[in-house]
Amino acid sequence: MNFDSIRKDVEPLFSHCEKNTRTYLSKIFNHASSYSLYESLDNELFVRHTETDPKNTLIVCSCEPQEGRSTIALILAVLAAAFEPKKKVLLIDGDFYNGGLSQLLNTGEKTPGLHEYFTDKIAFKKCVHETVLKNLSFAPMSENLTESPKLSQEKFKKFMEMASTEFDLVIIDSSSNNRSKSFMSMAKIVKNSLLVIKYNGPTRQQIQNLVDDLELGQAEIIGAVISQRKFDVPWIFYG
Repeated sequence: MNFDSIRKDVEPLFSHCEKNTRTYLSKIFNHASSYSLYESLDNELFVRHTETDPKNTLIVCSCEPQEGRSTIALILAVLAAAFEPKKKVLLIDGDFYNGGLSQLLNTGEKTPGLHEYFTDKIAFKKCVHETVLKNLSFAPMSENLTESPKLSQEKFKKFMEMASTEFDLVIIDSSSNNRSKSFMSMAKIVKNSLLVIKYNGPTRQQIQNLVDDLELGQAEIIGAVISQRKFDVPWIFYG
């Protein structure tokens, strides 16, 4: 399992990005930790799968912005689609304050998304857009990238019911805990959550608050990712 085997499928996704961004993404997708992360999630969802709960939806959460939450969501969705061409994958930009995924995937302005769906301007299928990776689809937050939409819990629940039926895997990037509590309602609906915690980032209390909020919404935490880890001694000493 390596990037070379999927390079021709993945690189066109980011061909529109600036050179620095393309270089950054290439390094990420080339890194062994990205594949370990994807493999861990794939196995975790498989062993938790039941007939009544297929475990095909996941929301990615963090305490603060800039912890790598959107990057992790992107890695998981892209690798799942690239390594399993028969699997239909949907990546959702559920970050009400950033919209970074829309910029990375070049949906741009005037591409309708969740906000337009919440306000009854479009139907589900008009909110979901194909990407150049054939089995990967994307749902942006809003056609207006400068707007901060409001979550409609009822509409999002209906959206997820359709998404989880139509797609084999649905991954949602959410707003950080300290910016919006919308992620609590979304996590309650999605049910399965993955925490992204920046190394030397949030305090223990901030992390506990995030866990408490997810538990309040009865969302199952299936794992945590420590992002931006910097080794101060040679890796070999870590065993």
